[in-house]
Amino acid sequence: MNKTKYIFLLLISISALIVSAQVRYSAELENNAASGDSKALRSLGYCYQYGNGVKTSYTKALEYYKKAAGKGMATAYNDIGWCLMHGYGAVADTVEALKSYQQAAKMGDPYAMLNMALCVRHGLGVKKNLENSRKMLLAAINNGNPLASLYEAYYQLAIEKNGDKAKELVEKAAQSGLAEALYALGCLNYQGVAMPQDHNKAVTLWQQAAQQGYVEAFFNLGWCYEHGDALERSYPKAIEMYTKAADAGEADAQYRLGCFYYYGNDVVKQNYSEAVKWFGRALNNGNLGGAARIGECFYRGQGVPRDYDQAFEWLTRAVEDEEGYVNPTAMRLLSACYRYGRGTDENPELAEKWLKLAAEKGDTTAQESLNVEGSVFRDKPHSLPWLPIAKLLDDYDQPERAIGLYRLAAQAGNAEAQFLLGQAYFNGRGTKRVYSMAARWYRLSAMQHYPEAQHALALCYMNARGVPRNYQRAQQLFTAASVAGYRPSQYELATMYERGEVIDRNPTEAAR
Repeated sequence: MNKTKYIFLLLISISALIVSAQVRYSAELENNAASGDSKALRSLGYCYQYGNGVKTSYTKALEYYKKAAGKGMATAYNDIGWCLMHGYGAVADTVEALKSYQQAAKMGDPYAMLNMALCVRHGLGVKKNLENSRKMLLAAINNGNPLASLYEAYYQLAIEKNGDKAKELVEKAAQSGLAEALYALGCLNYQGVAMPQDHNKAVTLWQQAAQQGYVEAFFNLGWCYEHGDALERSYPKAIEMYTKAADAGEADAQYRLGCFYYYGNDVVKQNYSEAVKWFGRALNNGNLGGAARIGECFYRGQGVPRDYDQAFEWLTRAVEDEEGYVNPTAMRLLSACYRYGRGTDENPELAEKWLKLAAEKGDTTAQESLNVEGSVFRDKPHSLPWLPIAKLLDDYDQPERAIGLYRLAAQAGNAEAQFLLGQAYFNGRGTKRVYSMAARWYRLSAMQHYPEAQHALALCYMNARGVPRNYQRAQQLFTAASVAGYRPSQYELATMYERGEVIDRNPTEAAR
């Protein structure tokens, strides 16, 4: 038996043992739950929610949480609130969710206190009130919730600009072993924000977060292994870390893997087809660098047939992005397209313009052509927990500061950040209103099955905002969000069937 086959069979055996253990555990819980044990009832609900030893069923999960709550279990009320907030096992209902959180909080559950704070902060089930939200957050901290400590650290850092207090709170949260806090503390150490810069300590913290499966920590570790930053350079370890992040949908990691295959090294054989695959995945998840790389592959015929028309299209998309995205290599190749009439008409003036811009932005080949000096464009590991800080800034009416962080998180492939960035462009909040950009980010988020984005993109198609009017596509998107339990989409779909103005009238479907 060869080694690969042996490892494969071993992994199958281990997986079977884990599943068998989960089944036995859930069966034991069933017996204890039958006798009315509140902990067993709540744990059984958890098993049904996540499919541990039983088939996933949100309806059954909610049923067991309610039984445990009936026995006076505070955490079960919090679980009920979570299910109702997200529409798991029942129609989403923010008002009822908040009531469950309030009940759990009265009984001393610190996680319900935090959930209440977030509801009040975002106006979910209650009128938005930042002052009351913060009081609830502080109550959660006083009752030992490490995530609340982390959120207060973000507040001190971004709003109060009190580095000492932020440092105290984030370290307190990290001491609990919370993966998100370990990652955040690593970022602050790496950047030297609110504390002395210490790359070695940052790496140690990211390793601890990665042990708990925290995706962004895998990306940062991959970057450090690739560049020999606080870790001995190791391409195999870098690829291992990037792959773990990429498989979880991390767009920056997908882009870095594409670069490995594009250039090749002692570990990875150069493979342009594989590079194009990863660049495409990165682009589909929001990494704009993928557009430049795919354009380069079409320009040179690497991994795909040479096609100057396609190259020009992708390169133009990369360099003329309305967000000011910078890719100097794409600028230089676009200059060549204009100079030699590849994929477009010859235009010496535009050729010169893009060559100069490429040189200014650090492309060394362009600099040599123009005989000028400039710094080489370099990437970095993720430097801050972008999304939670961006949302905080947005809530405290600082959208101009929030928009850049939304963009970073969106380009890294975060579906919620992509939706919120789309909202910013749609509403002109923190940036100029650009419906086409809104639709672009909604689409990327919707591709990751984010219901709010599916709904928002459907409305764009309904009203021809940033995309051509397309009622059929709108119906498809409303349906997808409706299946996920998103109530606004259910209402829109019902209205479409009831009126029969843009799709065939169907009262039965409308009523359903």
